[in-house]
Amino acid sequence: MKHRVTTAVPVRGPPSREPTPAPFLPVALPVAIAITGCGGAAALPPQPSGPVPHPAECDRAAGDPEDAARAFLDLPDPASRAAAVLPLGEPTRSRRSNLPVGIRDCTPNGARLGDLDAAQREALYGVPAAALSRSGCETVLGVVAAEAALSESPRAARLGWSADNTWLAFFGEPSDETPWGLQFAGHHLALNLSRVAGETFLSPTFVGVEPAEHRRGGATIAPLQAPARAGLDL
Repeated sequence: MKHRVTTAVPVRGPPSREPTPAPFLPVALPVAIAITGCGGAAALPPQPSGPVPHPAECDRAAGDPEDAARAFLDLPDPASRAAAVLPLGEPTRSRRSNLPVGIRDCTPNGARLGDLDAAQREALYGVPAAALSRSGCETVLGVVAAEAALSESPRAARLGWSADNTWLAFFGEPSDETPWGLQFAGHHLALNLSRVAGETFLSPTFVGVEPAEHRRGGATIAPLQAPARAGLDL
């Protein structure tokens, strides 16, 4: 198994502007301080992984993040909606961790991927496709897919290694008129995004991956290969 690597995630610019190369935002939280605001024990959901997201999900035509968020929230499941939408000023929004759920001391905010049906999963994948650049979306979904590879380890049940153990939370109702935010969280993933007047702010954010690459569906998935190779070259 190859070593884990970390990097930054490119963010999609406002749709009203001319297309420009997606900027990379530096990772603000090293591993040593990537855990904040937790209290109490995390509940370890059942294992193993269900259907695994694939970076090819990013091929879909992506509209505004608000439209993608509403497409997910408009699906007829009051329980998932109630879990996914929290107040804009929710104190638990400051919770951030890159640890697997089996050893973190709090459960992430939002709706858990493993608790969603097929239609909800498909709609959920549309959120990073719309909120991030193509490469950013591929990175995030590649990190989640790598958890399926880890789920085959004998340690997976104890540590909670599973693509299902990924959470999506909205803070405030996704709107074109008022600020709102989202978290996409799991092992090696702490994505915090805010939307204000059509602008996207991606901070604080942590992204890593283990294994660094794996095979799935006849293809190699290596979401952080380019920045890892650049770091080694440097």
